[in-house]
Amino acid sequence: MAPADGLDPVRRRFAEVTAERLALIEAHFDGERDAAALREIGRIAHMTAGVAATLGHAALGRVAGQVAVELHLQRGRDWRAVEPRMRQMMLAMRAVPVWCEAT
Repeated sequence: MAPADGLDPVRRRFAEVTAERLALIEAHFDGERDAAALREIGRIAHMTAGVAATLGHAALGRVAGQVAVELHLQRGRDWRAVEPRMRQMMLAMRAVPVWCEAT
């Protein structure tokens, strides 16, 4: 549990946004797995990596950064090559709201 400080509202908003982003990623997993979906997931991973560690989610920040780089290098060619890391990111994203509710 993170200490109460001025970042609490930001952490709560991050939890909300992370849940929304996770839903988008899950929709891509259930739907069309094309280059556009991979670009969207890469964009989400990049944005998540940029703030997660600052708000106490170092593991999420790390894996999101890895996903962003891997997807950039893939350029939408091979979903399967990146899928294991994307699943790790999704697991880390699912943990965010639980952690934030405890604060």
